[in-house]
Amino acid sequence: MKRKVWILALAGAAAVAGLTSFYFIKRVGAQNREWVPFQVAMVERDYAVGTTAPLRTQNYLLARRGDGSSVKSIPMQIMAKGGWANQRIIEDFAAQRRTSIDPATESLTTYHYSSRVVGMLSTPSSLCRDDPQAAHVQILGYDTVLVTHTAPTPGAGIEVKEWRAPQLNCFALKEEATSPDGQSTITREALLVTQGPPPASLFEIPAGYIERSPSEVMAERGRRFPDETGASVLGDASNFTRLDQVYRHSGK
Repeated sequence: MKRKVWILALAGAAAVAGLTSFYFIKRVGAQNREWVPFQVAMVERDYAVGTTAPLRTQNYLLARRGDGSSVKSIPMQIMAKGGWANQRIIEDFAAQRRTSIDPATESLTTYHYSSRVVGMLSTPSSLCRDDPQAAHVQILGYDTVLVTHTAPTPGAGIEVKEWRAPQLNCFALKEEATSPDGQSTITREALLVTQGPPPASLFEIPAGYIERSPSEVMAERGRRFPDETGASVLGDASNFTRLDQVYRHSGK
């Protein structure tokens, strides 16, 4: 239970802080450089302390356009139909919004960005170039720089290590995040990188979906899938109250 809670806390903190959906980069000390468009196949694993076999494994796709807009596409099972679909999180700087698309409930959750926030987020980062003493590691043929920081979460910070590639605007090809109590670790690792513009279809918003707040999405999941395992954890009231506040105040 604690492991699920701190994972949700990490995700919630990212939303509250206004960070991008798929990596923790503060765009400070940035230079006026062009974004490198790409697609990268990623895998996320969840480990308990002292174990080598992951408790959870999730594959997903990340893609970025030449304007810095990005999408995270996560395959998920639609329980009522028994099939699979892709849950997507689209950060579209041209439209000044971040949209979460949930195919299980046919929901859209849209966070609006102010022009100031878009200006900050859409500037390529040079953060991984700032420390000449940082360790360098080759990953998938790319030189990466080890960057460590503490991700803010309620109660305690989460220690994060990232191996960022300067050739990809400091995108993290590998990440490790350890829970505040040291009992579990989440890792994210790139499996394949393909440079070039991603398909426009990845950024399309599906027609017919209904706009819902985070808590309304979970309520709809509960209505459609009343026997879904783990619904009590995913529907934690305090967590979704906080996310709803971010949703209501986005763009202000």
